[in-house]
Amino acid sequence: MDKENKNPEGQQPLSETQTNQPIVNSQEYVQQNSINTTREINHQSINTPSSILAIVGFIFAILLPPIGFIISSIALMKINNNKARGKGFAIAGIVIGAVFTITALSILLVSSIRAGNSNQAQTELKPIANKIQQLGGQIICEDGDNGHSLSDNTTPWDTIYYSIKDTNSLTNEIKNYSSSQGYQLTPDTSLINQLKGISYVNGTTKLNDSEGFSSTSNYLVGNNNDKSLTISINRNTFVKLNCGVKNYGQKMYASNNNDIIVLSLMLPSTKQ
Repeated sequence: MDKENKNPEGQQPLSETQTNQPIVNSQEYVQQNSINTTREINHQSINTPSSILAIVGFIFAILLPPIGFIISSIALMKINNNKARGKGFAIAGIVIGAVFTITALSILLVSSIRAGNSNQAQTELKPIANKIQQLGGQIICEDGDNGHSLSDNTTPWDTIYYSIKDTNSLTNEIKNYSSSQGYQLTPDTSLINQLKGISYVNGTTKLNDSEGFSSTSNYLVGNNNDKSLTISINRNTFVKLNCGVKNYGQKMYASNNNDIIVLSLMLPSTKQ
């Protein structure tokens, strides 16, 4: 045998194909291992605590904004340190949590300010309101504004609707007590003319009218400085209730024996 065809150990030399085969396999192994490693890293990134925390923070930002804001902020810091995924959820949670929290705090602040400003009209109307209740008046509903609300209204006012049994002395008793409180009640010609403009039949309003003039009713008004008190003792007519949630817009009929009193006080503007 020719010694040149043998390797130092006396073996046959490897062919060119056999010699290159381990190199090819090594390259494929490295490439495959790199792909597997990338997949492993991506899989771990998706399931890292930071990513889960970001999702939790996003959910809480909608349900409980302040807590969601805090959790999302913590998640973002961890994601930036660990270079994990979920940064979008964390940022969204921070934004939503901050906006919702600020909105809620603003509403609470305005509500507390409004609650701190009591309705002075309601306070000043209390003595006359108590008198009507002493005469047998039953409150139907009440509405008012302290003049410090979110709306454009700056005039404190309060209106109370009563149902009361009619008596011969009812009107005079209310007029006399109102006079003791500084309000000299006289016929409210402005309201009377307004009510007379509403169509009615035989002294009573039609069923489709909210309120109309009745000759048996008393429409009274009295002023005390810049404060205006109006009292309507309605008989034989329909009265539209502009108060309450349940009763708002409802029409009630005032008969001879069961009157409906509308007691209202309006004070000067709070922004004079």
